[in-house]
Amino acid sequence: MFKAILLLVSALLFALGILPPREKAKESSSTKVYRGQQFEYVVRSFAYICCVFVLALICNAAVLLLQDAPHTPIATGISHTLCPSAHSLVDTTSPLALHSFSSSKLFHGFHPRFLAGLVFVWAGALLRLWSYHTLGELFTFEVVVKSDHRLITSGPYAHVRHPAYTGIALLLLGVQLIQFGSGGYVSACHSAGGSAAMWVARSWQLASAYVLVSLSRRCRVEDGELARKFGDAWVEYAEAVPYKLIPLVL
Repeated sequence: MFKAILLLVSALLFALGILPPREKAKESSSTKVYRGQQFEYVVRSFAYICCVFVLALICNAAVLLLQDAPHTPIATGISHTLCPSAHSLVDTTSPLALHSFSSSKLFHGFHPRFLAGLVFVWAGALLRLWSYHTLGELFTFEVVVKSDHRLITSGPYAHVRHPAYTGIALLLLGVQLIQFGSGGYVSACHSAGGSAAMWVARSWQLASAYVLVSLSRRCRVEDGELARKFGDAWVEYAEAVPYKLIPLVL
């Protein structure tokens, strides 16, 4: 039960951290929107696609709860739908099928990989939310410089210059650790699909790498735009906060 609650909270935090907090920024005489890489055209779509892992976290929690639920035909059918690979290991025609499933060690316990993923998802989401709150209306999913733009140096921006991107990296890595590999929902419950499950894992890894490379380029673009906008004030800020993403490291 406790692990299921942790998964549901993680699903909520992941959604809050990955989804756009406001409408898409539009180009105008007072607003300049950067469009210099392909990522800028798909960033919002990628965020919405990522919500499939919110569903996966919820399904993972549901499987855990079903393992402790009374043995009924309805519960058997739902658990079989959510976790077909696990049910392929038991005789689903037997009245003891769900008992075999519920008595298994599937997802029980706290694997170090799961705990690390949990920490990363929670830390990433909270860092993103802190960044949203600190920037307020200045926070957009697009790289935007407004005529009335302000240089924000408080909150997480007092420690690194691009904390929201650090949050994204933590979210992506956290989901990778929770969902794939030993004890992960996708690996354990959909491994019977073989190549399909592997395709999902590899696609997620490649997409995550693409996002991180694109965000790295965004860091340089944003720094350049802010330097042009604020001049000496930005230079002083960059000297006071020399790290882009990780204090004392990067």
